[in-house]
Amino acid sequence: MIKKKNNFLRAVPLHIETGGINIAVLNAEQAKDMDVKHLDRVMVKHNSKSIICSVDITHISVKKGEVGLFVEPWEKLSLKKKGSKLRVVSVPKPLGLEFIKSKLEGEELNKDEIFTIIKDIVDDALSDVELTAFITGSYCRGLSMEETYNMTMAMVETGDTLKVGKGAVFDKHSIGGVPGNRVTMILIPIISSTGLKIPKTSSRAITSPAGTADTMEVFAPVDLSKNRIESIVKKVGGCIVWGGSFNLAPADDKIIKVEKPLSIDAEGQLLASIMAKKLSVGSNHVIIDLPIGPGTKVPTHEKAEELKEDFVTLGDKLGIKVDCIESNGSQPCGNGIGPALEARDVLKVLTNAKDAPQDLKNKSLLFAGTMLEMAGKAEKGKGSTKAAEILESGKAYEQFKRIVKAQGGNPDFKINNIKVGSYTFSVKSDTNGIVTIINNKTLSDCARAAGAPYNKGAGVFINVKLSDFVKAGDALLTVYSESRLKLERARKVLKEKKVFTIQ
Repeated sequence: MIKKKNNFLRAVPLHIETGGINIAVLNAEQAKDMDVKHLDRVMVKHNSKSIICSVDITHISVKKGEVGLFVEPWEKLSLKKKGSKLRVVSVPKPLGLEFIKSKLEGEELNKDEIFTIIKDIVDDALSDVELTAFITGSYCRGLSMEETYNMTMAMVETGDTLKVGKGAVFDKHSIGGVPGNRVTMILIPIISSTGLKIPKTSSRAITSPAGTADTMEVFAPVDLSKNRIESIVKKVGGCIVWGGSFNLAPADDKIIKVEKPLSIDAEGQLLASIMAKKLSVGSNHVIIDLPIGPGTKVPTHEKAEELKEDFVTLGDKLGIKVDCIESNGSQPCGNGIGPALEARDVLKVLTNAKDAPQDLKNKSLLFAGTMLEMAGKAEKGKGSTKAAEILESGKAYEQFKRIVKAQGGNPDFKINNIKVGSYTFSVKSDTNGIVTIINNKTLSDCARAAGAPYNKGAGVFINVKLSDFVKAGDALLTVYSESRLKLERARKVLKEKKVFTIQ
C-alpha cells in the first residue's frame, strides 16, 4: 500500500549513468516531508509511465520540490526537459524480500513466490543488495528442478516472446568460456538454408572480448525490434541478433549483471537463464555446447554429464527437445579473438578459404550436423557430411548474405573490408618445442586490454594450437589495437601473464 499522499515534483536530470539501477535523488527536507529515508523506494510517474526508484538524499544538488533522476530513470520515463512535473509517492518494500529471506534460510520456494521475486527484479523493485541476496541464496542453497522450472517460466512470462510460426523451431547455445568459438554464425546459415527456422538471439560481451552479437555487428545491425526480427525469420528462416534489443526474459540480464562481479553462477539460474531465452523465441529443439577445460563452467566430463541430464530434464518439462555436446574448451576455437578478427574467421569458413580455421569449421559441421539429424534432414550419423555438402557448395555463404541483407547490412562484403586495428605487435617463441598449454583467460584479457569488444578491430590473432611444434622465433600471436595506448595495455597483460607453455 502507498504510505503517503502524492507529491508532484519537478524533474532534474543528473546526467550520470548507474549501469541500470533506477535512482531518484530527493532534497533532505523533501525526504523528511515524505517520510522516506536513504534506500527507501518511491514510485515516479510521468504521464502513463511509472517506475520504482531507490532513494538517495542530498542537501545540495536537488532543491525541495524537485526530484533528481539519473540517466536510466530519465530515459525510461521518456522525459524531454528539465522541470517536467512528476508524481512521486513512497511505496513499501517489495513482497519478494520475504521469499528471498526464505531462500537464504534454505527453504524451497513455490511457483508464486518465485514469480513474485522475478517480477520484482523486472520492475526494478529490488536494490542491488537485495538481488545479490537472492543470487547468493540460490547459489549456496541450490535450486531444485521444480524451482528451476518455475524460475524459467517466470522469466518468460515477465518478458516478450517471438512469434515465428508453428512447427519446429531450432536454436543453439554455448555455455561459454572459449575465446573465438563463432560456431553460431556458421551454423545458422547452414541450418536455415534447408528451410528450417532458427531465430538466434545472442549476447554482447560482458567479460569476454566478443559476444556473437558483437561479431555479427561487423556485418549487419543486430539491435532490431521484435517485429523486425519476426519478419526476418519468416522471410529468410534465420537471424543473428542481439537478445537485449527487446524485452526478452529481462530478469535474466539483470541477474547476470550482478552475478558477473561476484564470479558466481548458480546452476539452477544457469539452466533457467538459457532455457528461458530459448522458450521466449519459440524454440522447441535446442543443442547446447558444453566446452570442457580450464576456466570454463564445465571443468570435467563428469560435470558435463550432470549438466546434460539437467538440461534434458528441464527441456522435457518445458516441451523442448534438448541435446548436449561436449567440446574442447582448453584452447580458442578459431584463430581470431575480437569482433573483426572473429568475423574474418567466419567469412573464411563460409567461403571455403584455404586458410580457414579447421577447428572452427569442424566444430560448426558437428553441431550443424547434429541439428540436421535432430530435424530429420539427415540420417543418423550422416549429419556432418550433409552439413559439409551445404557449406562446400556455397549454399551456406549465400544464405548468410541473405540474412545480412535482411538485417540491414551490405551483403557484398569482402574479407579485406573487415578492418582490424592498425597498431600491432607480435609475440614470438623463445624456444623450440610443443605447445602444451594455452591460457584462454590471458588471451581474453589481452584482447580486452587492446580494446575489444568496443573497438571492433581490436583483438588477438593466434598462430598456433595445442600440440603444434614451434621453433624459436616463430610468431605465436599478433595483437591488434585501434589505439597506441591500448596496445601498450595489452602488451603489459602479456608481460605479466603467460599465454603459452612450450615444452
